[in-house]
Amino acid sequence: MKKIRIGMFETNSSSEHCFCINSAPETKAFPKYEFYIRDNGTVSIWDSELEFGRLPMRILFSVYDKTKYAIACYQEDRFDEIQDIFARAYNSTHPSNEFKGFELPHRWNDKSAIEYGYIDHQSADLLPSFLKMEGITLEEFIINPKYVIVIDGDEYRFFDRYKNNGMLNTLERIL
Repeated sequence: MKKIRIGMFETNSSSEHCFCINSAPETKAFPKYEFYIRDNGTVSIWDSELEFGRLPMRILFSVYDKTKYAIACYQEDRFDEIQDIFARAYNSTHPSNEFKGFELPHRWNDKSAIEYGYIDHQSADLLPSFLKMEGITLEEFIINPKYVIVIDGDEYRFFDRYKNNGMLNTLERIL
């Protein structure tokens, strides 16, 4: 904590994202009822689903959640590639209900601008670092349920508490 003004303390409290390896033998890549594919084959993503900041602990393990995280990380730079990765993974496991694309939200003040979401600034570069460190592709990261992201508030640190008490014993913290 850093004292800035007389009688006040200010912090730069932020989120804590960590990348883990999941050793659970049977983790579903597509949990039921996780998202809805419209009749035209699209999935609509809400802007709040693309926000990865200071929230109580969340564990992202599914193809859909990791896809949204990757979209928020890489923004428009790799959006088409990420959408194609999701399409290949989903369509290969659900051939009767074909995925054809994501509908992303638009910015409130500019209906022509697409909102790709955000990842808290301290964690924004963790995904590329993790991919490089593990020597895996973005596609391998998204489709393999062994790769997990834990999002926690740095002031909460629920993940560490759970881990220290023997819960979440299939997750090994990597980055």
